[in-house]
Amino acid sequence: MAIGRDGSRASRLEVCLRAAREYQLDPDEAREIIESHISTINSQWTDAADAAHLTELERSQLWGSQILNPSIHCGWPA
Repeated sequence: MAIGRDGSRASRLEVCLRAAREYQLDPDEAREIIESHISTINSQWTDAADAAHLTELERSQLWGSQILNPSIHCGWPA
């Protein structure tokens, strides 16, 4: 699914930030939302994995691959 009108489909945070205005968000507001989501995922991951009864293997397979894969940060403003 394209994120922006330009057809961008990459699963990267900077693509979402570039498309912010198309979703009626100020880029600063969008950045705050993105950073808040990242913070929440980091702080709540263990509880979510516990609630889903994930094994240690499942947790390690998901974290960093499906959950907060490092590639999402490519091009992300520091």
